[in-house]
Amino acid sequence: ETSTQIYKMMESSVAIVKNCPSNGWLEIQNIVGVGDTAVEGISAVFVQLKEILGKIDADLQSLARINLYVGDMADYVEINTEYVKNFGLNPPVRVCVAIGK
Repeated sequence: ETSTQIYKMMESSVAIVKNCPSNGWLEIQNIVGVGDTAVEGISAVFVQLKEILGKIDADLQSLARINLYVGDMADYVEINTEYVKNFGLNPPVRVCVAIGK
C-alpha cells in the first residue's frame, strides 16, 4: 500500500512524498527552486530536499533518480556545479529537461 505525505515547503511550493513500503521505493515530487539566479534556485531545491529526506530518515545518498526541469539550458553549467557539489562523486541518475529557453 502506498502512503502519501504533503509538505508545505515555501510560500508557493508543496512537495509530495509517496512511499511504497512493499517495494521499498519512495518518490518525492514538486520541489520548486526559487531565487534570482539559477544557483539560488538549485540551492533552494537542495535545502528543501535535505529537509524532506531528514523527516523520513533518509539522505541524498538514498536517491536513485532525479528529474530536473530547468527554465533555461544556458544555466545548466551553474546548476550542474551545485548538483555535483551536493551529490559528490556518484550522483543519482539524472534526467534534465529544458522547459523554457
